[in-house]
Amino acid sequence: MQDEDLPKPFKPKPLDDDESASASPKSGDTIYSSGLPPGDEDDDSPSGGSNASDTFGSKPWSAGRLDGADTDDDQQTPDIDVSRLGMELAKAMSVKEQGYHPVVIFGTNNSGKTALLMSLFSILRNEADRLKAGLVLCEPLLDDNTETGGLLYEEAQHTFEIKTKAFMRREKIPVTRFELPFFIPVELRPQKEENIRFAFMESNGEWYRPLVEPGAELTGVKKLYPAMRKEIEQFVGEFRGGISFIFIAPATQERVHGPARIGRDIDRLESASEALVGVLKSYERIRKFSREKDRFVTLITKWDARKRGEQTNAPIDDPEFLAQDEGAAYQFFKEYYNEAYSELQGLPVSEKHWRIQAYISGVMDENGLLPLEQGSDQKDVVDSYPEEMWIWLYKHALETRKKTPVSPFPRPPRRPALIRFFEKALDALSGG
Repeated sequence: MQDEDLPKPFKPKPLDDDESASASPKSGDTIYSSGLPPGDEDDDSPSGGSNASDTFGSKPWSAGRLDGADTDDDQQTPDIDVSRLGMELAKAMSVKEQGYHPVVIFGTNNSGKTALLMSLFSILRNEADRLKAGLVLCEPLLDDNTETGGLLYEEAQHTFEIKTKAFMRREKIPVTRFELPFFIPVELRPQKEENIRFAFMESNGEWYRPLVEPGAELTGVKKLYPAMRKEIEQFVGEFRGGISFIFIAPATQERVHGPARIGRDIDRLESASEALVGVLKSYERIRKFSREKDRFVTLITKWDARKRGEQTNAPIDDPEFLAQDEGAAYQFFKEYYNEAYSELQGLPVSEKHWRIQAYISGVMDENGLLPLEQGSDQKDVVDSYPEEMWIWLYKHALETRKKTPVSPFPRPPRRPALIRFFEKALDALSGG
């Protein structure tokens, strides 16, 4: 085979601010890791934005091989054809020996996508003994001897190991600015149930931002929504098994608790709603196979930050305020994400296959993520969110394999603190 017959290597270069966020990388481009972009619009951390000088991820990290192997050009495997990346990922996850269940997460920048992943990964490190389950990073989905495959796996490993540990230490997490969507391959290992492999998609929230700003005049506008990234479109279109889709709808897009900037936040919520509309429209066009196997959840993230201005007398970590309330989450979504709600209603799938609920990755104040005391009602409530999400994902993965859906954990998460409070009160009144 002649050199010109080989796929062209994917060469890194920094993402230029003037480039379209939805454009796929071209030959000659560099894929850079997570550095901090300018401005609070790009913050995707539960603890708010930070300057490059005060965060662990302030500098792009090396794109060398993880195992220290020689990456000399003469010894490197011909690179993956990036124009077929989504198809290659769908093929890799469909291999019977791999058996991955994909979890595809959509949301704009500063919506809480990365924080959601951090909470899912960290709960199984912090509470492994109680949950009787472990979580490990799996081998690369694609050949990591190739340049692109190696970069994708490095980013997955960096997210799973470094970012998660920083999240557990309550450090400020830089947003995802990787130039390609990537999957984090993990295996959930319950002590008494079947091991299941999941692949969580992480992506840049800028890719979903509407093309028209809230309130802008629409005269002469030809397009409202950006095109779906080619790699994501290929994957969703080609994967024949069931996919768990998570749509992120933040309760606020302010960075941290503090003086409200109502007008600006409402505009951001409108933009986040429009972004979900664009994604949902793309799903109907792209997803030709296995729709009946898909499941959907819309998460109202940053639930602890909702309407704090009206709750000034309630402590920021009040268990009652933090508790899951699907009815309230449903109403919130209908009120602030009305267009996305309407689009969701028209989704060509059974209504029983989608749900709307609140989500908290961590409680924060103006100083960042709050430490919660082990065994406290507050911690129990916050921990219940990732626990319940793991149960939902695990059951769906089993359903796609035509197996009985069961919880991966030996017992359900603790009942919400508010219920336990009333039970204690009743016991006291009854002399129990």
